[in-house]
Parts: sequence; C-alpha cells; structure tokens
Amino acid sequence: MVQVAWTRSYENDLDDIIHYLEKKSPGAGAGFVSKIEDKLKLLRDFPELGRMLAYRNDPLVRELIVGRYHIIYEIVSSREILLHKIHHSSREKLSLE
Repeated sequence: MVQVAWTRSYENDLDDIIHYLEKKSPGAGAGFVSKIEDKLKLLRDFPELGRMLAYRNDPLVRELIVGRYHIIYEIVSSREILLHKIHHSSREKLSLE
C-alpha cells in the first residue's frame, strides 16, 4: 500500500470545490469528500488505477475521475503518490507546472 500526499494546489482546489458545493447544497461537500476518500483507498492499493494523460507523455502522471472531477496525480515512487490538482471536467486541461 502506498502513501498519498498532496500539494498545496490540490488542497486549495479541494477547499474551493467543497465551499462551492456547500453553497449549492448543505452537506454536499461532505458527500464529495467521502467519494474522494473511497477512490483514494483504491488508489493506495492500485497506484496505476488512473489513466495516463493524453496530453502528457509520462506514464507516472495520471488522472483519477470522481464524478465530474479529475484528480491529477503522480506516482513518485513505489511507496508514494502525490496529488497535484483536482478540477471539474468542464475546465481546461491543467499542467503540473
């Protein structure tokens, strides 16, 4: 099982999404976090679960889809995954830089 860490950018994105969802419907943010946690449990056991990014030729950078949101992550080593970004599918493709 690998460890999952995240960047400040990922944390900020997630906070923004939770705030947006809570404004639309109280409790929706908590429900979304629960879905994210379920996916991350799978990712810990199966780091290559997400698909490779079509616009980036790097097998270690992948995306995991949770509903309409995409989590961009990197397999740093056999023991660590780093979550870089999370964004809605309607937004432009994001780079890690």
